[in-house]
Amino acid sequence: MKQMDLTQLRTDMLSDDLETQILTLDRACQMVQEIVAIPQRFLIAERLHRLGPTVIEPLQSLLVKSDNSEVKILSSLVLLQLGSRAGLEELLKAVVVDRTYALLIARHLATNKVYESVDRITNRLRSTDNSQIDLIVGLLTALVELRGEVPEDLMSRFQQPSTPWQVRTLIDQISEVRY
Repeated sequence: MKQMDLTQLRTDMLSDDLETQILTLDRACQMVQEIVAIPQRFLIAERLHRLGPTVIEPLQSLLVKSDNSEVKILSSLVLLQLGSRAGLEELLKAVVVDRTYALLIARHLATNKVYESVDRITNRLRSTDNSQIDLIVGLLTALVELRGEVPEDLMSRFQQPSTPWQVRTLIDQISEVRY
């Protein structure tokens, strides 16, 4: 989209004419729908929330219509940032199985205090290989932020000498706070 288009869009949104504002808002929604179809989805999604509540309806529509799991996850993340829980079930499923966005999802769920994600995050920790250090640390951090308990089986597993030091260090910190 050209800068000139955005300048005109802004001018029309600030118009005193209600009909012009409504038409401009419709154009903005159409642009959002075009933007979310761009292949570099993550780069768009991480900035899309800046458009505010205007994008909620197009994203909810995209969430329903799309068969692409990445589109559903990214749309759901933006919706959650904007206070909509429309894609929450998608995020709760994805935090357990998604290979690309699980850590980002866990962070968003924790930031937005989605307490019903504690069991899902715990399940993902159980199925995560010890070599996935960043994922484990991020999931544990999200779990702590949600005030979820790290189950004894995971505490024991992550305290083993074969566990990477980053994970053991975090588990030691969690243990100190716990007791």
